[in-house]
Amino acid sequence: MNYQGDLGLNSLSSRQHEELNRLRIAIADHFHHRQNLIDRSNKAALHAADLLQYIDADIMVTLVSSHFFEIGFETAHRWHGDLYERFLGQENIKAAGAILSTLTVDTDFAAGVCELISSIYGQTVINTPEFRITRDAMNLIKCTASVTLDREQLKAHLNRLFQTEPGYRRACAQLL
Repeated sequence: MNYQGDLGLNSLSSRQHEELNRLRIAIADHFHHRQNLIDRSNKAALHAADLLQYIDADIMVTLVSSHFFEIGFETAHRWHGDLYERFLGQENIKAAGAILSTLTVDTDFAAGVCELISSIYGQTVINTPEFRITRDAMNLIKCTASVTLDREQLKAHLNRLFQTEPGYRRACAQLL
């Protein structure tokens, strides 16, 4: 996965590339190499990388947070069954924290990523560019064309759902 090309002028150092590669390996291990879940994680990060071209934000916090897309899904579903959505935020934070603790990341960085993930699932409230980009990147993965709304209703729905102009435009291009 080449973030450098995706980020244009906001290129990453070789150390940052290595950190992201270690993260991707840890996520693959976490998902037990279930390719569909790994692909969703990578797609969320690529969407975030695309949005980072238009919005000034901390690149590493945004990319790392985006990679944790639905990281706790399997655990939430296994432990909570049909009520998994209530516990998805908690399980995502636990899984992200556990993975970050195995990597060589600063504790403040890890705490910031976990706070961002917590905010995405409504457990805390932050309103940063990193949050808006990560949330839009995740929503781009979740959005499907199976929505039964007419064109104007769908545009209004997307306008409420997406928090960045580039995210909204990408969703419109994807669904309209």
